[in-house]
Amino acid sequence: MDAMFIYSSVSSSWTHGASISWHALGLEVQLPEGIVLPEQWPTYAYGCLYWKEVIINKLIKLNINNMEFSIVNLPPDYENRDIAIVEAGEGRLWVFSLMHRPETLCYSIRQNEIENSNEHPVETTIPLPNEHDIYFIDGAAEGYIFLQGRRRNSTQRPAFFSLQIKTMKVKKVCSSNCGPYHLIPYFGFPPFMSPRRM
Repeated sequence: MDAMFIYSSVSSSWTHGASISWHALGLEVQLPEGIVLPEQWPTYAYGCLYWKEVIINKLIKLNINNMEFSIVNLPPDYENRDIAIVEAGEGRLWVFSLMHRPETLCYSIRQNEIENSNEHPVETTIPLPNEHDIYFIDGAAEGYIFLQGRRRNSTQRPAFFSLQIKTMKVKKVCSSNCGPYHLIPYFGFPPFMSPRRM
């Protein structure tokens, strides 16, 4: 389990979050020897941070107002998907999910607590550029979902794309100067952690 440190701009001091174990959250995670979990960057919506638990089909939700963790169930076929949760207005959530092989980006709109998670939501598919055959969700911020595209079995450098949520259009932003590694971008933080305040 990772450590969490919180900076309060009101008191100008750092504190640490409550120590929570996977077991305390009801997550019985047993990793096979030699398996390392990939970094899953959280997304922020309505005062909560959401992380996709990669072994089981759940989201870890941290309410930053009261610093309480909870678990949100996902629909049955989401275990192998990348997930981004963003605000859709009126207390609703956009749930973006990226399926692999073939690479397909889908979205659905849910109520704030992702109700009826055992039922499969009505999803809409967003076409991805054909020039890459592997995609990852790198984050979400200010009305955009950011994606990384790579070529399978290639040393070609990755490219980065933005999906404007308002129009659902995917646009190439740039290519990377580094190798095909999973990068963690510096965006998508809650407003109180924006660069101006850190």
